[in-house]
Amino acid sequence: MDDIIITNHAKERFVERFSRMAKSVPKNPEESIRKILRQAVPEEMNPVHRVIRLINHGSSAEYLVHGGWRLVLVNTDAGKVIITVERVKKSQN
Repeated sequence: MDDIIITNHAKERFVERFSRMAKSVPKNPEESIRKILRQAVPEEMNPVHRVIRLINHGSSAEYLVHGGWRLVLVNTDAGKVIITVERVKKSQN
């Protein structure tokens, strides 16, 4: 899991959403994201939602969830990349 790349966009979205929820800024966003990643499991989605997500992120996209967070990963030539971090509940994004 340590070889997974976390984009600046993903870190920025995590800080933005974390700050909104906790009313504070995480001390080390990358470390916090990696902690979530280590405990995350594949998200179960209904088929319609899955198709919409795959259209948005491509067929190589993976969706992992833990503790109300969703990590969106895609495969690239450089390896797996977390492209964004979002809250599972839309109202919290």
